[in-house]
Amino acid sequence: MTKKRKKILIGAGVGGAIVLFSVLAIAGGRHKGIEVRTEKVQRRDLVAIVTASGHIRPHRSVDIQADVSGRIVELRVKEGELMKRSDILLRIDPTTFEAAVQRAHAAVAQAEAQVTQARANVEQARRNLERVESLKAENPTLISDEQLELA
Repeated sequence: MTKKRKKILIGAGVGGAIVLFSVLAIAGGRHKGIEVRTEKVQRRDLVAIVTASGHIRPHRSVDIQADVSGRIVELRVKEGELMKRSDILLRIDPTTFEAAVQRAHAAVAQAEAQVTQARANVEQARRNLERVESLKAENPTLISDEQLELA
């Protein structure tokens, strides 16, 4: 083989390799292009759709916490609904609170009964003291000083 022939074969090989790589790149790189929608020209508002990750935060957020706990029997609002200051959000079962009020009334009545009993005991002790003092005044030998102190 001559030098000229070698150069032609090498040039043809390099050219063939370039053509082969070009054909493979074009065939392998065929993917769907960007989808485009065409319409007739007319006046419209521009609409932009943006997708992004993140959190949406309201201007003002309110956490609701209960001062009392109980079973909810009526829920008057839905999530995201606007509320006014005087709106009722929910109703809690009142039976436990009514029972607590009844217990408190019973405790007050018991305390009043104890006060009445204590007044009666004081009155009885006063009469006992007066009787012992009158007996001691009539006859000092009937009642000892100890019995007077106890009275």
